[in-house]
Amino acid sequence: MTKSLPANLPEPPAALPDAVAHQRLVHDLEVHQIELEMQNEELRRTQLLLEETSRRYADLYEFAPVGYLTLSADTRIAEINLTAANLLGTERRQLLGRHFARFVAASDHDRWHLFFASAARQDDPRSIDLSLTRPDGSFFYARMDCLRLDREGSVLRTTLTDMTERKRAETDLAKMRVDLQQLVEWQVARHTAAALAHEVNQPLASLSALCEAARRMLATAGSSAGTENTGENCLGQPPMGSEIRQILDRMATDSERAGDVVRHLLESLHQPGLRPAPMSLAKTLHDLVPLARASGFTDCEFVIDVAHEMPLVSANPLQMEKILLNLIRNSVDALQQLRKPAGRIWIDAVPAANGAEVSITFRDEGPGIPAAIARRIFNPFFTTKANGLGMGLTICRSLVEAQGGRIWVEVDDGADNAVDRGADARVGATFCLTLPLSS
Repeated sequence: MTKSLPANLPEPPAALPDAVAHQRLVHDLEVHQIELEMQNEELRRTQLLLEETSRRYADLYEFAPVGYLTLSADTRIAEINLTAANLLGTERRQLLGRHFARFVAASDHDRWHLFFASAARQDDPRSIDLSLTRPDGSFFYARMDCLRLDREGSVLRTTLTDMTERKRAETDLAKMRVDLQQLVEWQVARHTAAALAHEVNQPLASLSALCEAARRMLATAGSSAGTENTGENCLGQPPMGSEIRQILDRMATDSERAGDVVRHLLESLHQPGLRPAPMSLAKTLHDLVPLARASGFTDCEFVIDVAHEMPLVSANPLQMEKILLNLIRNSVDALQQLRKPAGRIWIDAVPAANGAEVSITFRDEGPGIPAAIARRIFNPFFTTKANGLGMGLTICRSLVEAQGGRIWVEVDDGADNAVDRGADARVGATFCLTLPLSS
């Protein structure tokens, strides 16, 4: 017989949570916590990187090789880096809010205000060179590059570059060019006077010799006729021979005076050139290429072959540049005769076999120089150009000889004398010159 349970027994307890679901929930929370920690770590690293990058760019801004300024619409300094503050010779905190015009030299005030007004209306970058003054009274040359940052022109971002050294270099270069031009003019005048003296001295010497011969003939004729030197003939008149003798004496005196004038002219035009000094031929030749480009010879290809360990030579760099630039100019003129817009020019330098000189060879791709012209090419006033003066190569020879060297041109006999340059072989002019080694 089955017993039934009492009706008042309590309900069985509810089922316990599933252990697996609980563990999964805990695991998900832990994973989420780890992800948050990793994200926080990544955020911290990113923040540190941003701070480091910000410091790096701040250093680049503060210590940049040029000054940076931000100018407001009324030309006040809103921002400025340390480089610009150092250029202006004032602490940065004292510069903020000051008018930039206070640092502009009085002579450039009008230019600065006109420039600022124009830059504030333009979208393109604008530049100006100014003379700026510091509170201590010193000044420097600066280039300002400005760019408007908004359409209203209320903010102008500006870079400030110190141009003092460049201006000084430009001034020195201009002075050197003036000195070189004066030297060339003196050389032209001296060679012109020398050529004139050569032409004048010969007839003067001949005239003087003829006068002396005529006086001797008169003296001989008077002695043979037995005429005494009484100053009168039998009619009481001065003898004709005495008058001729006086005329000849005056002619001889005048010819001597003319010769003295020519000699004095040559002495007054003789100006000592720039003295030779130890010079690096390798540096001078390599510096010649940008100098030639700046002089307008932009279409030529220059092939320089000189060892950097070449011993020093005794020469003046300024005069050597003048010599080589004159040869380059002649080569370009020769190429234009062939209707060639461009060509190659080779300049080679090697120690001479005698161990006391350096040999320099200058070649081009022009038509060459025939023997008949080569014999006269260094003569004053000889030229093959329609508008040439004929003094360029004469001056070159004078300058080379002033360095203690020699210059000559190789005679062109046609294709047999072509420069061996492989597929680029040409029959061109070849000038050779030597310079002594520096002792």
